[in-house]
Amino acid sequence: MDPTFSIHRFLWYWYHRYSHEINLLWAAHVVHHQSEDYNFTVAARITIFQAVFRSLFWAFIPLLGFPPFMMTAILLVHGVYPFFSHTQTVGSLGILEKILVTPSHHRVHHSSNEIYLDKNYGDILIIWDKMFGTFIAEKKEEPCVYGLTKPIHRYTFLWQHFHYLLK
Repeated sequence: MDPTFSIHRFLWYWYHRYSHEINLLWAAHVVHHQSEDYNFTVAARITIFQAVFRSLFWAFIPLLGFPPFMMTAILLVHGVYPFFSHTQTVGSLGILEKILVTPSHHRVHHSSNEIYLDKNYGDILIIWDKMFGTFIAEKKEEPCVYGLTKPIHRYTFLWQHFHYLLK
C-alpha cells in the first residue's frame, strides 16, 4: 500500500474524530448522523458547512507535500468506498474486518447505543481506530440503534441544519 495513502487516511481519521469531538465541527457533521434509518442515503447526508470544512481540510493536505494527482485519486476513492459502508444488508466480511472499515464497523459508528458511542471513525482503514482505542466490533447481543442520542423530532431542512447550534 502506498504510504501516502496511509498517511492521508491517518489524517482523515483525525479530521473525522475531531468532527465528533469539537462542537463547531459536530454542528456541521450532525446531519450525517440524524437518520434513524441506516442505508445508502445516509452517505449523502452532509451539510453545506461540512462541505466547507472538508474543503478546508483537503486544501491543507497539499501543503504537506501531497501531489495533486494523488489527492484526486484519494478523493475519488474516498467518495466511493465509504458510500458502500452505509448498509445493514452486508454482514461480516471475514479477514477484511481486520484492516478495512466494513459495513459492520460503520454501523457501529452510526449507532446511538451507549456502548458504541465515539467509536470506529475510520472511513477506509480500521487500523487507526485499533491503534487509538476507538475500535469496537458490532455485537450480536447489542443491535445498533441509529440516529442521535437525543432525537430531533422535527425534520425540516433548517431545523436539521441548525438545531445543534440553537440548543
